[in-house]
Amino acid sequence: MSAPRRLLTLWIATLAVVMAIVAIVAISGRLDRAQLAAVSGLEVVLMAVLVLPFAGVSAWRAANLFGPTDAGSAAWRMLAIGAIPLALGQVIGYLPSVLTLGEIEPVAVVCGQLLPASFRVLLSWALWRMLRAYRDTGIGFHGKTIDLVLMAVVFVITIVLFTRVDVLFSYWTANSELSETERLVMTSAQMVNFLLYPILLFLSLSMARFALQMGGGLVARAWGGVALYGLLQLVHVFVLAMYYKDAGPILSVAFDNFIVLAAFGALAMGPMFQVEAAEVRR
Repeated sequence: MSAPRRLLTLWIATLAVVMAIVAIVAISGRLDRAQLAAVSGLEVVLMAVLVLPFAGVSAWRAANLFGPTDAGSAAWRMLAIGAIPLALGQVIGYLPSVLTLGEIEPVAVVCGQLLPASFRVLLSWALWRMLRAYRDTGIGFHGKTIDLVLMAVVFVITIVLFTRVDVLFSYWTANSELSETERLVMTSAQMVNFLLYPILLFLSLSMARFALQMGGGLVARAWGGVALYGLLQLVHVFVLAMYYKDAGPILSVAFDNFIVLAAFGALAMGPMFQVEAAEVRR
């Protein structure tokens, strides 16, 4: 295990322990709903600030391992660039849960959807381009039965998200007052993200399978990390869609935010494996 990956593992473990302590306090009933919402939002903000920069820096290092015109360079570079709006989107989008932002609050919650969507668009485009480059070489790709089952489940989950859009709207807006135009933009951005979740998962999972077929253990883990991020992100949203209306912010503090931490960690670990693969070849 490389030094950066050891550091990130320790960092994530420390965050998980702190979050577990907070969850125990929350379950004891010492915090009211408003305090729970603030704690939940603060946890996501801290995770974005403390974990996602690892993804950006490592992805940039991974991109520099390839030639400037190589599809692999573009894919990792898009992840590095996209990590910036992803982190900003998490911070800006969850700040209304923690602070009173006044007139800019509606803009913040809308940006909380639009900025992560831009990350998913960038990475999906880069992955599609890389997959096309692989196919142009004549390398065959054969998915496994588990892949088909997983994508079928993801398809069902995506349909469920569209039927529970009002629950997720309530979660992401943090009860902010939005105009009709802002509500329309927010809802549209949500639906765009719902569509991007399965697309990103399919493309990153396909990349992991391609790498595995070519015998690339660490490279397969690299893209597997990105695929795991896509899967965990979808699970995170599904849990909220199904249970947030009844459970409220205690759901996030006691359970769901741990899924978010795992998703961010998987995204950060992915490019680290790519860098390690290059070091092993040397």
